Amino acid sequence: MVRPDPVCDSAEPSFAFGSIILTDRNCERKVQHMIIDDIKERLANGFKPFAIRLSDGRRFVVPQRDFIAFTPKKIALFDEKGISHIINTLHVVSIDDSVEQGA
Repeated sequence: MVRPDPVCDSAEPSFAFGSIILTDRNCERKVQHMIIDDIKERLANGFKPFAIRLSDGRRFVVPQRDFIAFTPKKIALFDEKGISHIINTLHVVSIDDSVEQGA
């Protein structure tokens, strides 16, 4: 039995994203918008450093607003050396406030 996913309310999964099963491109766009909205909210509401964890295990800390830029489908993160990392939002598995090294 296939359970409907919590984001798109569909019973016909086609591929998985983290713990969410995505069913179609509209659902994919919903997830991308949710991630970008979460980032926008963190930038707008009294900025505090946060970390973005990716599906390949990498983790990027965003210590200041100047270290991140985004479009509806991509995120540009800049590390402490000034190197940019362009990430598809579908590879983001979590955004958290834990910015300690090794967290």
